[in-house]
Amino acid sequence: MIIRQKHFLIPLVLLFSICGLELKAQENQIIPLNQNVYEYIKKFQQRGKLLELNPTSLPYTKGDIHEAISQLNKEALSDTEVFWYNHIEKVLGFDRSEDRSKKELYAHGSLGGGFDLNNTLREDGIRATGDTPYFLPNGELQLYGEGGSFGGQLGIRHDLYYYYDPDGILPYGRMYVRSEDFYFGYNGDYLQLYAGRFNSHFAPFGEASTILSDNPNAYDNISFRFGNNKISVQGIFGQLDNLGRNGEFELGGRIDGDRRYLAVHRINWRPNLNFQLSLIKADVYASGNSSISLKYFNPFNDLFFDRTGAPVNDHSNSFVGGFLWFNKNKFTLNGQLMLDDIHVTDNNERITLSVTGSLHRADIMKNVDAGFEAEMISYQSYNTSTQKSTRYVYLKKGLATQFNDYVLSSLYADIHANELLQGLIITPRLTALLQGEQTINQPFYQFTPEGELPPVVLTGTVERTMRGAVGFLYNPIPEFWVEAELGVNSISNEGHIEGRSNTEVTGIIEAGFRLTLDGIVGNQ
Repeated sequence: MIIRQKHFLIPLVLLFSICGLELKAQENQIIPLNQNVYEYIKKFQQRGKLLELNPTSLPYTKGDIHEAISQLNKEALSDTEVFWYNHIEKVLGFDRSEDRSKKELYAHGSLGGGFDLNNTLREDGIRATGDTPYFLPNGELQLYGEGGSFGGQLGIRHDLYYYYDPDGILPYGRMYVRSEDFYFGYNGDYLQLYAGRFNSHFAPFGEASTILSDNPNAYDNISFRFGNNKISVQGIFGQLDNLGRNGEFELGGRIDGDRRYLAVHRINWRPNLNFQLSLIKADVYASGNSSISLKYFNPFNDLFFDRTGAPVNDHSNSFVGGFLWFNKNKFTLNGQLMLDDIHVTDNNERITLSVTGSLHRADIMKNVDAGFEAEMISYQSYNTSTQKSTRYVYLKKGLATQFNDYVLSSLYADIHANELLQGLIITPRLTALLQGEQTINQPFYQFTPEGELPPVVLTGTVERTMRGAVGFLYNPIPEFWVEAELGVNSISNEGHIEGRSNTEVTGIIEAGFRLTLDGIVGNQ
């Protein structure tokens, strides 16, 4: 079904029909977060390697990865690490050019596709949506060009999952195609600046973030970073969907609704490559006539103090948080704290906060890693008691987490079974979830029906789920992969109904391919 979409091939063929024979890599091209290369980079980082790349600030550019991987001594790597190294090199492409004086345009094309086959719409099987089988094809096309320090990419994507997404709003129209992973940007020694529509993720790959994650559909944004490996300032300024004039996040009635924007500022301090502290400030601001605000756009403006200073032209919902990341002797610690509301003298509202963390040990035995991950998201995190327009969502999907009012813990092992089958990772995982009754898109409530303050987390009748699962990733070459998970959920108080229990089996299979071609368009 995907391969039949042959019209995707036409621009790819046209682009490379004019390319020369010499092949080089693109320094400024962003690698999208849906590529498995991030899994291998993360494994290196958990072993104290490739730490020139910030482990909690994704995505990376090809140039960033090329510079980091060039620091590795391939001869000193284990067989499994050599496999990761070769995979990363293939994704990067060929050696970069040292001579940019010819004003040549570096070009890259990518055509991909695949399908999801599962009996639950959510990829996270612990929050299953039923046992109906779904076959969801997808396809993507990306065309990239680069000259000097500038690069631009066209990207379009078809994904039938968008149509069935149980949590979000359909982001595309009649053509069933959406522009994603497109951008134009500049990448210099001290400044990166990109404008486009692509996801960012402020946490280690595959882990939860309290501030910004790849959970929502990609939204239009300006992303920039200033500094070096020791200290840097980052900013993301995003245009979100409007709140409709009827006060709802729906497709109709949005043109003259409240305009919504996201501003995220982050300061990173790394005294050495094994230790990092980050301070983060995020705001969603909105009003009927909001637009790009220089007050919110500038990352050097401390909004924690200035937010309520005159002039106040917008409603805003503010978050402040901190990150800690540390690696030593193959142990990796990651911790995040986000504060939404802090009440010192006001006893009429609970404190609102989110905490996530993980502890990983690489090579606990040969070719086996182990880890523990935990999340605690309070009952009103990312919500607001005043203006619904400043809720921390885009197209109904959380900008950080999709859910609140829960506690989750997960214990897992990654078995790198290359000796059995090259490119195979087997992941047994045991997860426990406690879910309260509040949801991220539910109206804010301050008191229980009895007139009391609700608990900070786990309100109402708590649904309890235990899940045992085994996951598989088979990725022998960058051009092809298969990912699957089979698990069993044991649920008590299902649907927040006291005493109701259930057992369900969930299965997910994802398969995909990606074909790429690099070349040079010579100057006249």
